[in-house]
Amino acid sequence: MLKTVVFIDSDCLGSGDDDLGGALMLAAIKNMPEAGMIPSHIIFMNSGVKLVAAENPALKDLQRLTEAGCDIISCGTCLDWFDMQDSFAVGRRGTMIEALNLMDNAEHLVKL
Repeated sequence: MLKTVVFIDSDCLGSGDDDLGGALMLAAIKNMPEAGMIPSHIIFMNSGVKLVAAENPALKDLQRLTEAGCDIISCGTCLDWFDMQDSFAVGRRGTMIEALNLMDNAEHLVKL
């Protein structure tokens, strides 16, 4: 069984103000290691895949998580939808079946 899988389906955390939600998501990703949380996997879907783009401020923190052993997976359909096939800069392309299997086998599933 996998330790912790984090599921991120938006580039914003919470609903209401998108600017605040974007800042909260960046803070959550940045502070995972400081909080003692190195997930085994982070799965990005829907607009969450925008966080893995080369120009996104989350990139440096996601690269740190990868270096610490976290497997970063972005939904292939979502990358295609946002025309990001060549612009994602961290992690790898994944499938819905892989994401469902990872979430099903997780000891802890965290949705941000």
